Amino acid sequence: MEDFIPSQNYHSMWNDAKKLKNIDKLDELYHQLCFEIGYQDPARESIGVEAAKRAAESKNARDAGIGGKKV
Repeated sequence: MEDFIPSQNYHSMWNDAKKLKNIDKLDELYHQLCFEIGYQDPARESIGVEAAKRAAESKNARDAGIGGKKV
């Protein structure tokens, strides 16, 4: 197994956010690190799929008139 070298100093950034009690930043750092190592959270992925589906439905409703194209 090869050594993993992260693109950022996640440990330092995590500690800084923890000192500030910035939960949103801690969550963001966690998801960035998971993405970097290739771990995908199925729950987070399904939220993204649902948001994309709603955006497409909204665009389709808006473009339902003349010249509109279905997404």
